[in-house]
Amino acid sequence: MTFSFLDLVLFAGFIQGIFLIFSLQFTSRKNREANKLLIFIIGLATFIFAGKMATFQIKGL
Repeated sequence: MTFSFLDLVLFAGFIQGIFLIFSLQFTSRKNREANKLLIFIIGLATFIFAGKMATFQIKGL
C-alpha cells in the first residue's frame, strides 16, 4: 500500500479541518451565526477530503 503526496496533503487538511471545527465550537459566543456557517463549510470540505482519502488506490492490484 503506497500513498501519494496528494494523499498526505489531504490527510493534513482532514486533521486541520477537524481541529478547526472543534476550536470554532469552543470560541467566544460572539458571531454565533458566522461560526455555525464556517463549521458547516469546513465540515463539508473535511468530509470530501475523507472521502477522497478512503478511495486511495492500492498499487499492484
